[in-house]
Amino acid sequence: MSGSIASAEPALAYFARALALVLQGLRGAGAKGEASVLENERAVLLLQVWFAGMVSWLGGMVDRAGIVTLVDIAIRHVARE
Repeated sequence: MSGSIASAEPALAYFARALALVLQGLRGAGAKGEASVLENERAVLLLQVWFAGMVSWLGGMVDRAGIVTLVDIAIRHVARE
């Protein structure tokens, strides 16, 4: 991410695709209807954790296993019923 206006459109398109995939994972492949506000919020949080992990990886702060651990922790907390 660069913060430039030119990069916003492709970044938003990517985010929408990624959000749809995370929602499908949270809701199950056979889920019908629109996602609830809570489901969307959970998906956004998981994407933000993943994104933070990627930034940390690029900065040399965590490795692949570290990102997997972070996302796993987030899933366990966010996906609780």
